[in-house]
Amino acid sequence: MRLLSFLDSVETALRADGHDISPSQVSRQVDYGAGLARMELPDGLSLMVQNFHLADGQFCLKAWWQAGTAARADVRAFFDANGTDWKSAARQLAASKPEVAGADADGEMVADGGYRSAV
Repeated sequence: MRLLSFLDSVETALRADGHDISPSQVSRQVDYGAGLARMELPDGLSLMVQNFHLADGQFCLKAWWQAGTAARADVRAFFDANGTDWKSAARQLAASKPEVAGADADGEMVADGGYRSAV
């Protein structure tokens, strides 16, 4: 699974779930060498994605939502096992998107159920 293709699938699933996201409001960064990608949404949330091969040769994709510099505790891992449905994995991530509660006293974006960054 290509990182940008997966992020595109998540963005499509978010729109299908009723989130009003314009393509011009979404920013993506990718580092293919490090296997990392990030999609920033206009509400201040980012979806972080990491792909890598495990020691047994199996492909793994990890993803988590992040508000500001604080990552949520629920990191999801998807393994490429016998026909993994990546569109379904993208829909699962879109459905798990936290709502943004606003900014804390330091101006840091905070998601409901998420964590503030430690100073």
